[in-house]
Amino acid sequence: MLTELGSLVRPDGSANRLRVLLITARADHGGGPRHILDLLRAFSKSGIEFYIASPEQEPYASRFHALTKKFFALPPRSFSLFAFLRLMRVVRRTRVDVIHSHGRGAGIYSRLLGLLTGVRVLHTFHGIHREASLKGRLKLLVDQVFSYFPFTPIYVSENESREAIAFGCVRQGTVGFVIENAVDASRFKIRTHPPMSDKVLRIGAFVRNDPVKGPDLFLNLARELGSVGQWTCAGISRAELSQYGEIPDALEIMDRLQDPAAWLGSLDIFVSTSRNEGLPLGVLEAMAAGCLCVLSDIPAHVNFKDAALLFNAEDKMSFLDALSRLKKGPEPSQPQNDLSLRATLFTNAFELISTRHSLETFKHKLERAYSTT
Repeated sequence: MLTELGSLVRPDGSANRLRVLLITARADHGGGPRHILDLLRAFSKSGIEFYIASPEQEPYASRFHALTKKFFALPPRSFSLFAFLRLMRVVRRTRVDVIHSHGRGAGIYSRLLGLLTGVRVLHTFHGIHREASLKGRLKLLVDQVFSYFPFTPIYVSENESREAIAFGCVRQGTVGFVIENAVDASRFKIRTHPPMSDKVLRIGAFVRNDPVKGPDLFLNLARELGSVGQWTCAGISRAELSQYGEIPDALEIMDRLQDPAAWLGSLDIFVSTSRNEGLPLGVLEAMAAGCLCVLSDIPAHVNFKDAALLFNAEDKMSFLDALSRLKKGPEPSQPQNDLSLRATLFTNAFELISTRHSLETFKHKLERAYSTT
């Protein structure tokens, strides 16, 4: 529900500005902090008063400072009783209307705060992770325990909503919202056509030091298929990547980038070898940058099946097959004006970004979640 000035109506029915406390346990490089930054920019003229609790990490903490009414420091990726008690005072003194947490660590703070203050809690999971390790099982147990607390779940995809219920992170019958990740397309230089098939292709990936994201699978591809193109990656250091095997000399490692727009704009092919995702922001950014995407065949990537090629990330021949398909022109059996697969994927990706994953679409859906009492 919106007023004429664009400010969301508060739960008490008044036209005063809605006050929202955002919580994140990280502000370093990653899709979660980038998602929050895009959220704040999308709502910059909405009239909502945003507060944020976040670690003092770069590159995002300084940007959060600039876009919110008040910044409250949290320890990175850990729970602090002192920080929790401080946040509880903040919630009460500022009369926060909605607490919106992002990620597992932030969700611990938010749901405890909601239980003790009665303030409505929205929680965005950003992926249902269930690694087979003891640490992974403990993380999942945390989500399962907090499923009994009062909160409204926000999922970044329909698949994530199904997984959240299947793994006990949300109780059956809990009403939530599917609000897919969005990307600010204005950050990227618009390409007018897809990469050509007769050039040496520049192939890149976002790689994180997390087995779930498949850094070992990417390294295997870059090492065994180095001759098919120029390979590069960002988001991980050489020392971190070396934990997963020998690094070929030709592999360009960009480490962590302040803003990956220019680097993505230099790529022809964006590859993801992730074993599990919610709805990967990196893929959306690659599409916005005009890259052709070749993605591991996992449920989260099926969302992009009309705008990307899926492959078995454990099979190098599967990647080579996808690359071969991209290099072909129109099928001889098709009409002369039929687009090549490259052009079809390029066009579909542009349409996907400009409609389903636009900031405006994201903003309208989140407005509905904030204003629902």
